[in-house]
Amino acid sequence: MTKKKLIGLLCAFVVLFIFLVLPPLGAVTPLGMKTVGVLIFTIILWISEPVPIGVTCFLTLAMWVAVGALSYKDSFAYLGHYINLFLIGSFGIAGALYTTGAARRYALTMLNIPWVRRNSYMLIMNNSLLLSPHTPQDRANHAGSQVTKLAFVTWKTASTLATRLACAPPQQVSMLLRLG
Repeated sequence: MTKKKLIGLLCAFVVLFIFLVLPPLGAVTPLGMKTVGVLIFTIILWISEPVPIGVTCFLTLAMWVAVGALSYKDSFAYLGHYINLFLIGSFGIAGALYTTGAARRYALTMLNIPWVRRNSYMLIMNNSLLLSPHTPQDRANHAGSQVTKLAFVTWKTASTLATRLACAPPQQVSMLLRLG
């Protein structure tokens, strides 16, 4: 551990201790002081990064329990929530597709279709038609809206990328498909 990271770790614990022993300021309750202490503790760990971000997040959940701001059950209640499991699974599948090169081959295949090359919005429509049967309809109130927002940002980015790559000559795209 470098000196900078060690200083960041020590500063985080010192700031947390200060907020735990300080009397409440103004209209802030003792619970509010503990909460602000854990928040600043987390921010310092994120900035100085003495431990990985994921470890910092779990440490923060444990700190809520340690300082008495939340119960154990309340602090760790949402780790098994279906949205978290969905995101972990999605990132796992995306990582596998990226590592194997399948994502690149799929993107280049889509860009090599003539009607997609003429109009980048056709790429969005093509992917929407392919992926729409797999969206979670049973949890449309919360998860569906989050998935829709994520999908919109993803497809907007893909549209911009497709527009930029659509200027490439077809021979170059075909060559990249054979290399991928």
